[in-house]
Amino acid sequence: MGQITGEYLVLSGVARFLVEFIRINPPIYWGLTNAQVASIGSAVAGFLLIAWARRHRVASATRPTQAVAVEAGSQH
Repeated sequence: MGQITGEYLVLSGVARFLVEFIRINPPIYWGLTNAQVASIGSAVAGFLLIAWARRHRVASATRPTQAVAVEAGSQH
């Protein structure tokens, strides 16, 4: 679930960043509009969430194998 949400944040952030070049809004920070700065934040948060989801998926992939081995041993 985190992977999909992260991908959404990245893609929507990139799309919003690009749309803001077409819209006429006053630049606020470093020549970027407020929405562009927010979209950069969204994309960064998305990348972090994707990284967390991938690390969490790898860690949880090893746990079920151990749990099955413990359950199989306790049944005999």
